[in-house]
Parts: sequence; C-alpha cells; structure tokens
Amino acid sequence: MTLLVPCEKCIVAAMISVSMTELKANLSRYIREARQGGEIEVLDRGTPVALITKPKPTPKPSGNDAHGRFNPFVSFSR
Repeated sequence: MTLLVPCEKCIVAAMISVSMTELKANLSRYIREARQGGEIEVLDRGTPVALITKPKPTPKPSGNDAHGRFNPFVSFSR
C-alpha cells in the first residue's frame, strides 16, 4: 500500500490518503502501516482531518519506575 520511491542512498515512503469509510473497513491494516513508520492521512469528504503516525519515543524520567510512578527507593547518582 505504501509507495516506495528509490533514490541514490535512501527510500522515501509516500503518505497514504484514505477516506474515513476505507479507514474503518481496514483499520488494522493502516495501524500496522503506521507502526512500521508510515503516515496515513484521513480524509472526510476529501478534506484532510487527521494524520496517523507512529508515536515518537518519550524519555522516561529518572526516579520513576517503568510505569511512570515515583519510586523513593531508586538511588540517584551525583
């Protein structure tokens, strides 16, 4: 579904545009595409209304556990 355009040293993926009806009918497919780094533009009657992309990684704050909760027993380095 993604259009790959070769260049000398890279591959550029083109954005996919889908209607809301198409998105609802094939949501799993488009989520899989976004998870792999693709971008899906959602159209409502031909007008762009949303962009589905893979989320950017967020840094975990120190002193918190894996779920973001404060852990007073974590040692802090100086």
